Amino acid sequence: MPKSCCIPGCDKNSAKNHDIKFYTIPHDSRRKERWLAAIKRSFVRDDGSVDKSRRWAPKSKHTYVCSVHFITGAKVNDSLHPDFVPSLFLPGQSQDVNPQSSCERYERARKRLARTGQDTPTVRKLEAASSDAGTGKTTDTGDPIIPKLEEEIRNLRRERNLYTCKSPESNPFASSSLEGDDKKCMMLTGLKWQIFTTLYNYLHDPCKPCTKKCRMSQSDQLLLTLMKLRCNISFQLLAHMMGVSKTTAIDTFWKWINVMYVKLAFLIKWQDREHIYDIIPPVFKNKFPRLTSIIDCFEIFIDAPKALKARAQCYSSYKHHTTVKVFISCSPLGSVNFVSRVWGGRASDVHIVRESGFISSSYHMPGDQILADRGFNLVDDFAAKCGAELIIPAFTKGKKQLSAAEVERSRTISSVRIHIERVIGLLKNRYAILKGVMPVRCIQNIKDEASSFDVSSCDKIVTVCSTLVNLSESIIYKE
Repeated sequence: MPKSCCIPGCDKNSAKNHDIKFYTIPHDSRRKERWLAAIKRSFVRDDGSVDKSRRWAPKSKHTYVCSVHFITGAKVNDSLHPDFVPSLFLPGQSQDVNPQSSCERYERARKRLARTGQDTPTVRKLEAASSDAGTGKTTDTGDPIIPKLEEEIRNLRRERNLYTCKSPESNPFASSSLEGDDKKCMMLTGLKWQIFTTLYNYLHDPCKPCTKKCRMSQSDQLLLTLMKLRCNISFQLLAHMMGVSKTTAIDTFWKWINVMYVKLAFLIKWQDREHIYDIIPPVFKNKFPRLTSIIDCFEIFIDAPKALKARAQCYSSYKHHTTVKVFISCSPLGSVNFVSRVWGGRASDVHIVRESGFISSSYHMPGDQILADRGFNLVDDFAAKCGAELIIPAFTKGKKQLSAAEVERSRTISSVRIHIERVIGLLKNRYAILKGVMPVRCIQNIKDEASSFDVSSCDKIVTVCSTLVNLSESIIYKE
């Protein structure tokens, strides 16, 4: 009966090809596994279907591989030789393989061994000991030097792991190093330690585990995000401080920004209508008994966009720089209760307020008082849409000077309206990312799959910083 090659795609047999040799599958278990892995033959069930989860195994001892699949044209029993396993014209093999280079490397290795006085059997034993040391097995070779070599390999691996794998406890910027230290925690995150731990306990469950192996714990990932918001240091320095790559630091930051944007947005909320007048501080209640909010806009510097139209829309004639503008409102107690979407610096304050949806009966009731700067000339808009009273300082337009009553009233308004400036100052000083020049990639809109609308990364950063400020103590305190 003629012999035929079992490798898929090979049609060589002993009847047609008399000059080709045929070799049976080895009986040695290790070598047999390597041969079967190289052959890559599919396992076929009895019903003719293919099972890709199982490896093919020969059912008969008369299973052959022809010499065409060996570089030298014959199998070699030296385990270091490339022809120890068939390697040519195999299924799925690329055509640019250079078989001659494998033989040349083998010959050079043999010459080096000859110069150093080491023979091939000793090298084979060392190779077997090295591979078995990784699996925890012991090779019984009868050579007393092998156990010593195995122990040396294990010691070298332990020493390598000691220097390459950093322990989280040894990192001075790990979250565990901040435990109980409010001063250090405030310096790095803007939050006290108890608030930081409460925030982590609330957020860490929704975060999906890293698909890639990450050295940082989830608490360290949250710490990295807050450090970026708080100090606005570069991602390269953050990565060095936390012992990770720059790409990992960037991915971690945006992952946690997305989580905080979704899970903490409820902290920016309007006061309950039932008690909206009861929470007004007494010092404000004497001047404005129905005060519900104080409004203003602030700007954040950004890099100049390359597109001329976008650059024109973002250029602020007031700041003489490309900026984005945000409309913000705070309650009489100093907590942020409304934040608009980010606009280009060229947009006027009046336009932003009108488009933000703030002038609505869902926020204001007839008789509510709202304090603003004189640039917010929206008295008629508030009165017509929701019946609220917008209070702004007096104008000198058309007058030589203000009357004494107007001066006194403007002074009273400014003494209370200044608290929105304090809130904005607190927001920018506590989270320096709002003071620095933001890159353009933070301004571009992206599709938020969770909320099903377009939102920019800058919107998320402003919202997250505002919620974190609300977690802190109020700027209004009782003496």
